[in-house]
Amino acid sequence: MRTINEEESRYVRFQARYGEGQDGVALKFAHPVALGELEWAHLLDNIIIQEQQKLLALGGTRSAPRPAFGVDEKRYLAKHLAEGFQKARPDEWVVFYLSHPREPGVVEIDSGGFFIDGERLHLIVANYRQPVSMAFIREQIWNDPLRPAGDSFYDVIPQSYQVLQTVRRKDLTQSLLKQVPELSIDYSAQLNDDVNGDGEAVGSSIEDRLRILKRLRDRDLISEEQFRMKQARLLERL
Repeated sequence: MRTINEEESRYVRFQARYGEGQDGVALKFAHPVALGELEWAHLLDNIIIQEQQKLLALGGTRSAPRPAFGVDEKRYLAKHLAEGFQKARPDEWVVFYLSHPREPGVVEIDSGGFFIDGERLHLIVANYRQPVSMAFIREQIWNDPLRPAGDSFYDVIPQSYQVLQTVRRKDLTQSLLKQVPELSIDYSAQLNDDVNGDGEAVGSSIEDRLRILKRLRDRDLISEEQFRMKQARLLERL
């Protein structure tokens, strides 16, 4: 795997794998793709999880859905996903590994991978807040972040412009015993919606939304007329 960034407890890397199309025909991903850190931060804000009922004590109340990634995780991923997807080859995933101390001898691990197929961004969530105490399990996930370590304790909750499916594909992981969630996102539509000034947008300043809007226009994801209309709406709110 080629490394984009690696630290002691986390990394973002390239991992060479093909998608698997109908009749076993390999599909090349739509890489490279130029999305900036702000765009990635918006997209990550819209990845929502909720703990499963089985995590709760008897009589407990299920917590509300929340963003999957905290502020520091989002900043880290947004920076290196932006860098990675500008360099990714058509046969490469961009994979990630994040670990968090839970208690002495136990860490919680998030891992998975992103790829872009056509106009849709795909996220495979192999592990989320997966408790790991054995060093060899941690090493397995470190070496193959698309490998699920065990049963999931959280659900991915699809939002607007997102579709969730459960997949078990040879191109995802060496282990065929576990199914993993795959979130498919119409990323252009989601970014466009996030900057249109209508309804409740994800947390960012008007200036950030204007910058994203300009990038959408520059990449021909919206027309000049749409750009001017949305720009005027945002400027009215300054």
